[in-house]
Amino acid sequence: MPDWTDWTSERVDSLLFAYPSSWTLETDRSEEGTSVLLQSDGVSFGLVGIYPVDFSPEELTEQVLESVRDEHPGLEIEELSSHERSYRDASAFEGLFMTLDTVAYCWVRSWRVGRRTVVVFIQSIQAEAADGEEVFGKICQSISTKAGAEPEEDE
Repeated sequence: MPDWTDWTSERVDSLLFAYPSSWTLETDRSEEGTSVLLQSDGVSFGLVGIYPVDFSPEELTEQVLESVRDEHPGLEIEELSSHERSYRDASAFEGLFMTLDTVAYCWVRSWRVGRRTVVVFIQSIQAEAADGEEVFGKICQSISTKAGAEPEEDE
């Protein structure tokens, strides 16, 4: 069970999720969906994307990875195991790349929650990687469509 000390929650487009209270949040809506941009008080940042259910989790994950690959051609990715993904229809990867003279990590997962397809992305530098990975896992675990509910999985 995650430690939710110093975390806050936000409801966006009928989706509830938690994030560190020290991070800032900015919401951007478009015709395709909603992007919630998250920025830590350090270098780490993230995105929670909320799209209609007909968006493919695999395609959303690949779009995020392509965007990172465009900026960082040396991106190396590894698929997370089904145990690490936690959701049957999830598409999830961990990435590693160099930015300037620093090793950076990213995590991306996309899956269906209720009538939405969600993508979560976190990027951290090596010095913040353990915290970034923990934030990624906790945000993914917190996502639901009901206050106080466990994360949903479509059957």
